[in-house]
Amino acid sequence: DFKKNDIIEYNLTIKNSPEIDSKDIEIRDVIPEELTIKEITIDGEQKEVLDNNVLIVKSIPANGTSQAKIKTIVDYNEHRNT
Repeated sequence: DFKKNDIIEYNLTIKNSPEIDSKDIEIRDVIPEELTIKEITIDGEQKEVLDNNVLIVKSIPANGTSQAKIKTIVDYNEHRNT
């Protein structure tokens, strides 16, 4: 159960398994409208939040990884199961 003002964090690990560098990989996600994004960080660097349509563009070297974190806050007033 989540309630208003609860914090929910999404943690993503993106791995480039091929033996070649990957350039400009796009990761897209739509965060539910009941949540407000408070912060997005990619590899520790804070990114601008425009709306709940998240677009991460990242180049990752061969066999490398990238970490993304999306911190949200619950906006609805009643208790719900999410």
